[in-house]
Amino acid sequence: MISVHINGEPKEFLEPLSVSELLKKLNSSSLYVAIAVNQTVIPPSEFSTTQISDLDHIEILTPTPGG
Repeated sequence: MISVHINGEPKEFLEPLSVSELLKKLNSSSLYVAIAVNQTVIPPSEFSTTQISDLDHIEILTPTPGG
């Protein structure tokens, strides 16, 4: 089991995940998000190869329409 913080909230998963797998588990589209793992921005081209590890801090940012 791994424990991580996503946008400041603790979450637990049974196994390590890639960023792509994490987004699928969270029902989030990878088209319009920015992801930072431990304050390092992950390019979308690396979502499938970047692994989420125990105690990682993840920020998921999505654009908000409006003005």
